[in-house]
Amino acid sequence: IVNVNVGNGTATSYYTPFYSLYGYSFSEMLYNVEEIGFGGTIGFVSFYLSQTYTEAQTNEISLYMKNVSRESFSSTTDYEAVTANDIVYSGQWTIPADTTGLITIELDTPFEYDGTSNLMIAIHENTSGYSTRYFYYTSATDAAISFHSDSSDPDPYNLGSYGGNKYTSSNRANIRMEIMPNGNN
Repeated sequence: IVNVNVGNGTATSYYTPFYSLYGYSFSEMLYNVEEIGFGGTIGFVSFYLSQTYTEAQTNEISLYMKNVSRESFSSTTDYEAVTANDIVYSGQWTIPADTTGLITIELDTPFEYDGTSNLMIAIHENTSGYSTRYFYYTSATDAAISFHSDSSDPDPYNLGSYGGNKYTSSNRANIRMEIMPNGNN
């Protein structure tokens, strides 16, 4: 098993891995094949929390992963379509109190990353209310897209009709992926 880290920036953002300033969000992030380096089975993903908070935060999330050819999002209508088959984790994600650093999600369904495509990771956070969390990110041009609102929960399967806020962003969250390499690596 190899831990692959993508991004070492120390700037902080509330855009990704989910848009924590709003009650509801759906955010997609792209990680380039050259940054990952090889194919294999991804069992865990972690994001880097930049500061401690006095209270834990638990959000209901669905995490999606896809092998994709795209390298960026050219506009808010140029998102990556997802289906329920792309969900690799669904449930509660707790960000503990008095903690910084890696906040890990163990995937319900390990993801087969092909090692030749880019990797798209998306998080649908659908717990109303917000408690701002800042994560470290590394700038990657238009490598993130977000749909978010306090009152309107984005439908990951019907983003084209979403009437809430929409942004493309270069604030792509730093990530660690635990990958079991394919046999030929």
